[in-house]
Amino acid sequence: MGDILSTDNDDLELINVDEEGISLEEICSKKEHFNIFPEARTFDESRRMCHLVGSEMYGPMTQKRNLEVNSTLWNEEMCKKELLWIGVTDLQEEGVWRRLRDNQVVTDIFWGPGQPDESRVENCIIMGWTSSWNDYPCKKQVACVVCEEAIDVPLYLRGACRELLTETMFEVLGYFSSKPFFHGFYGYMILKSEEKQWSLIDTVFNITIATLALASDAQYPLGRQFWFLLTPVCDKGKGSLLELSLSICTSDQYMCNNGQCIDIGDRCDAKDDCNDGTDEDNCSVLQLPDGYRKFKPPKNVEDPNEPLQPFMKFVFLRFLKIEDVQQAITLEFIVSLEWIDTRLKFLNLREDMNANELSDNEVNSIWYPKLEFPNVKDGVIKSIKENFFVDRKNSSLPNDFNNVNMETVYEGAAARVIKQQHYSGSFVCAFDVFYYPFDVQQCSVLVQVSSISKKLVSLTKSRTETEYNQNSELSTYIISDFFVKEANTTSRESIMEVRE
Repeated sequence: MGDILSTDNDDLELINVDEEGISLEEICSKKEHFNIFPEARTFDESRRMCHLVGSEMYGPMTQKRNLEVNSTLWNEEMCKKELLWIGVTDLQEEGVWRRLRDNQVVTDIFWGPGQPDESRVENCIIMGWTSSWNDYPCKKQVACVVCEEAIDVPLYLRGACRELLTETMFEVLGYFSSKPFFHGFYGYMILKSEEKQWSLIDTVFNITIATLALASDAQYPLGRQFWFLLTPVCDKGKGSLLELSLSICTSDQYMCNNGQCIDIGDRCDAKDDCNDGTDEDNCSVLQLPDGYRKFKPPKNVEDPNEPLQPFMKFVFLRFLKIEDVQQAITLEFIVSLEWIDTRLKFLNLREDMNANELSDNEVNSIWYPKLEFPNVKDGVIKSIKENFFVDRKNSSLPNDFNNVNMETVYEGAAARVIKQQHYSGSFVCAFDVFYYPFDVQQCSVLVQVSSISKKLVSLTKSRTETEYNQNSELSTYIISDFFVKEANTTSRESIMEVRE
């Protein structure tokens, strides 16, 4: 009893079968699958094509595998006018041929007559129609390419409003019209239906969902594309365009328009990481909801019944002038205001807030507090510089696997909006000069939120800080401690007094 068959113990009678002997090494080796892309490309272009579908150029290690590749060329009638790049080079060391996928040295090479011809500029290999290999220059020649199939690296079709992540997964599987096609795990299929046109098909209901016309017959529906709908999808009706993306990019990566994947941290970092440069396009930090009203301040996230209470910090940079007779001081300082606006969402925030600066258009689209200084001399204060940043405080929202843009999104409560404004101005003081010059004087900077009721936005002592890190000993004065207090006025606006 049992289900084990041993040819050592059991006699077998073979009837109408072919016998073939293979080595134990071949039995235990990993099964290798490949796909041929039958368009003429340079070596570098061919390698990029393989990378776009999650694979590497294929380098067969045995004559059997080599003949399988050659047989596919004939059976599928591909590359009739072109040769075929093989994923083996001696670029690393002249005369030592290594497979690109794992850097393994290839010893069983299927050279054609007179090959290799020992030319130092011929570092790549092309398979001819007879399955023999010839060394060629990597830069000038064009050929088709064979890519090793990546079993555990699916492609993802984003934008089709699928309910499950697995419903977005595809693989390159087989050929249709002498082109590889993309087979979905759950009944969808993408294949070339006509010259320069691809179709998205639901094989369960046997309907064509959408078609895509490409500029060249050599192009594939990879990356970001607009498909023409033949049936409603998501909230788009028949006859409209739907943006879909097809790539191997995972949730911690960003997809370039051409389907290339880069690390999400390289998105909008002021240098081109995508070959097509699209990682530096549309680098907005801000995402506004429909119906956002910039004239309304956000609610207090800790207690919606209380006014918004921004954090405020005064950094005094320089005491430019102290005028005894005119009773005024001239200062240069920076005011920072921080607040949370839960109505907003933010995109691709970095840990360093200086990398999350808002553009002028973004600033003009949101609410932010404007400051006034009631005791500024002659009503004139100079704004030297103004910047707005977003300071990330918490994690991003879960990734939406249907999101074509593949942005990392943060809800408004996960970050603070920061306004930093650099000022210079003279402020009126009330000096008591009875004991001058042997006296201690105090002067204040009054600051208020402009044109908004303190019932909506209130400056508080507990959320106001001061800082002065320069030399406290001036030529005729010594700068002592700073303190803040809420000004006791009947003003409609909230006023804070910063005294030194």
